[in-house]
Amino acid sequence: MVCYSQSFRSPQTAIYSGLGALSKSFRDVFSFAENPAGLNELQGISAGLYAERRFMLAGLNQYVAAAHYGLVNSGIGIQMHYAGSGAYNESMAGLSYGRNLGKISLGLQFNYHKISISGYGSDGTYSADIAVIWQLTDKLRAGIQVINPVPVFFGPGKSEQYSSMYKLGMGFEFSGKCFLAGEINKETEKTVNVILAVQYEFSGKMYLKAGVNTDIGKPFAGVGWTLADFRLDVTGSYHPGLGFTPGMMLIFKNTKRK
Repeated sequence: MVCYSQSFRSPQTAIYSGLGALSKSFRDVFSFAENPAGLNELQGISAGLYAERRFMLAGLNQYVAAAHYGLVNSGIGIQMHYAGSGAYNESMAGLSYGRNLGKISLGLQFNYHKISISGYGSDGTYSADIAVIWQLTDKLRAGIQVINPVPVFFGPGKSEQYSSMYKLGMGFEFSGKCFLAGEINKETEKTVNVILAVQYEFSGKMYLKAGVNTDIGKPFAGVGWTLADFRLDVTGSYHPGLGFTPGMMLIFKNTKRK
């Protein structure tokens, strides 16, 4: 018997904020977590925390922490993921670097993954990602990303493997208040998936994001508020077979540079 399931390791932030890397106005610290090529455009210091309860199940809680420091024409970032419970959990730590090469920005990320199962122990492995963002016009950007291109088997009998994923995306800014993006991605042993998203800023302090993940017809949305150096987002997505996933995101950003 063959069973297919969704990616447990990928939190809602992967969809909600990842496409922001293809924008000048709507990127944030979680955008680089999905596309490190955008690191060079995040100035100053920024950090964020995200939590979600997938399908309202306590055993499927997910947490993400990310931080960034801007350098001249480049930036570095770190991120940590945790998903699951004491009985079964998966975690990841990543170190990223992004650099501006003119019309093209290049990003690299190195990761360590770990799986722990109560009563069976734990094991882990390493992976690497590469990403490119191309500034086609003042309003249009394209991005290519390859995640874990050389999978490594690990665990008992080398039976565990983190999948590879290939992404191609484009983002268009109608104005400083409206951004439209789309992405085509292909994960190992899964069908091609298309993600469409739009973000609109109502004022300098409030905005809305919404979109759909077409492989299962899963919509997602979120509302964000900004106050001084902080931003709070309330997010949600709906799986037609498994139900609702609520989430909350807190971001700190200080654009002052030394």
